[in-house]
Amino acid sequence: MEANCCIIFDMPNQTLRNKTADFLTEDSRPIFDDEVEPDYRDLFNALEYTEYPEDLRKVSDKTIHAYFFMGGNFDEDVHYFFNCLHKAGALHAIAAVDADDYEGLIYLDDNGNLNTLGNEYRKIMKFIDVTDDEDLEEDETIEDDLADTYNKLEQIKEKLLSA
Repeated sequence: MEANCCIIFDMPNQTLRNKTADFLTEDSRPIFDDEVEPDYRDLFNALEYTEYPEDLRKVSDKTIHAYFFMGGNFDEDVHYFFNCLHKAGALHAIAAVDADDYEGLIYLDDNGNLNTLGNEYRKIMKFIDVTDDEDLEEDETIEDDLADTYNKLEQIKEKLLSA
């Protein structure tokens, strides 16, 4: 089953955010770990086999927003990706997942466990298939929809952190 997955997460600092973005991006991900500075090999090894995102944005000094189109078994893919983020040291990771028969919000807790967010958080989120132009309003673009989704996830993150 295929799924659209928008993820936001923080890294401990700007340098790690930049390296994480590099290791998630096809054009900048090294092929072998001996091409990576020794201080960043663990980070590289954590992210080495992850899917490449369709969209990746460095938002603040620590935050990354990414959109993935996951084919195959999205449940395994999402769990694998979150596990990789946890190994990489990511903080406050939250994803909106939209699949054929599933729409939901998941987050990674401080212990590396995946949790589902309930209706209190779901009502903030608008789920939409960003790969389907027919779902967009007349004057809306996929870029607008991604920005809206990322903003909603940021609102959810703030609500979670203040709870």
